[in-house]
Amino acid sequence: MIYSATYAVEPGARIDPRVVRQVVYALMGIVAMALLIGLDYRALANLASVLWLGAVGALVLVLALGRLAHGAQRWIDLGFFQLQPSEPGSCS
Repeated sequence: MIYSATYAVEPGARIDPRVVRQVVYALMGIVAMALLIGLDYRALANLASVLWLGAVGALVLVLALGRLAHGAQRWIDLGFFQLQPSEPGSCS
């Protein structure tokens, strides 16, 4: 959809950088999925408390370091990546 929305009709036009970025993100997601597919999820049961504390800590970190955008403070700018800590916490 991004490619069709940003398609340049001029001959010799380059692909929009947003399209390239989305393809890279999709490939990273596929690689992560392929790596995690072999993980036994029951092995994470021992780490549940640590993972929960990490998620809560990240939410508290948003209060201190979060970036305000469109009237909401939800993102932590890591420089190369913007993290929204509320997303992983909502999966449980």
